[in-house]
Amino acid sequence: MLKRGIVFVLVIGIFLGFAIGKGTDEKADGKKLTLNLGTQISETSPEGIAAQFFADEVYKKSGGMIEVVVFPSEQLGAAAVMLESVMLGNLDLALVAGQFMGSYEPTMSMVNVPYLFNSPQAYRDVLKNTGLIEKQHVAFHKAGFSIVNTERNFFRGNRLIASKKPIRSADDLKGLRFRAFENDVYVNSYARLGTTPMVIPWGETFAALQQKIVEASCCSIDQLYGIGFAQVCPYMTWTKEYYAEVVLVANNGLWDRLSSDQQAILRDAANAAGDVMAVEVEKATATDVDRVIREYGATFFEMDTTPLRNILIPYYYELEKKGVIPVGVVDSVLSATK
Repeated sequence: MLKRGIVFVLVIGIFLGFAIGKGTDEKADGKKLTLNLGTQISETSPEGIAAQFFADEVYKKSGGMIEVVVFPSEQLGAAAVMLESVMLGNLDLALVAGQFMGSYEPTMSMVNVPYLFNSPQAYRDVLKNTGLIEKQHVAFHKAGFSIVNTERNFFRGNRLIASKKPIRSADDLKGLRFRAFENDVYVNSYARLGTTPMVIPWGETFAALQQKIVEASCCSIDQLYGIGFAQVCPYMTWTKEYYAEVVLVANNGLWDRLSSDQQAILRDAANAAGDVMAVEVEKATATDVDRVIREYGATFFEMDTTPLRNILIPYYYELEKKGVIPVGVVDSVLSATK
C-alpha cells in the first residue's frame, strides 16, 4: 500500500507540475505565495465550508499575498495518499481525518475508541491537560508534518447507527451484522458489544446495506442524505460513538520556510475555521434530520450508551497497556462523567 501510494503521489506531482508545492519557491522570491490544500469531503459539507473559510481568511489576513487553493473530495488522492504527498513535499496542505495519523502516533487512534469520550471538549481537555498534544505534534513533525490547527477543534458531525431494524438498547446489537472500517480497535470494540463486525470499505458500504450483507453501519448525520443511507435503512439511532477529529497538516519544509507572521496567519485562520465547522455541523444536523424524515420516513431513536461504555471499560484499560490510550486517561475520563 505504501509503495503504491508513493507511486501515485509521484504521478500526481508530474501531472500537476509545479502547481503542488510551488509555494516555497515563490516565497523565496518575495512574490505571492500559492498553497494547495487537499481535502477528503465535498465543498458543500461543513468540512468543505470550513476549508474554504480557511482559504478566504488566509487571503484576507495576508492582504492577498497568500492564496490557498482548495481541492475537495479527494481530487488529489485518498487521505493516506495526501498525507504521503505532504510528507514528500509534493502537496502543501491536507485536511484529513485524524485516524489516518495513527500510524505516525498511536494515540491519534484514541479519539475513535467507541463511547470513551462524551464530547469533543472532553477529548480536547485530555490532549491539553496531559501534555499529549505536544507529544503528538513532536511525533508528527518528525514524520514530516506540521499541525496547523493547533486548537485541535475540527470535528465531523454527530454519529448514529443507520440500521435495517430498530436499535434501542445494547441488547439490540447482539448478533447484528455490523459494518466496521479497517481498524483493530474499532472492530474489537464492536465484537465485544456482541455484533458480528464485517470490515467493508467505505465506498462499498451503501451497496452492502442495500444488498443486506450488513444490517447496520455507523455514520455521521450528513451521510444519511448525502450518501443515501436513509434510502436503505429506515431506522436511525443516535449513539455519538465518537467524535471524528480532522487535522490540517502542512509540509515541514514549507512550514519552516514561512515567516512567523505567515505561520500565525495560517494558524489563526485554521483555528477560526474549526469554530466555523462546529456551527455548520449543527446547522446541517437540523437540516438533514428534517430532510430524511420528510423524504424517506426515517425513524430516529435515542439510546442510552452508558451500558455500551460499561461493557468496553475493561477493553479501555487494555488499550492503555498497549499505548493507544495514555495511562491514566481512562480513570480521568470515567471519573469526570460519574
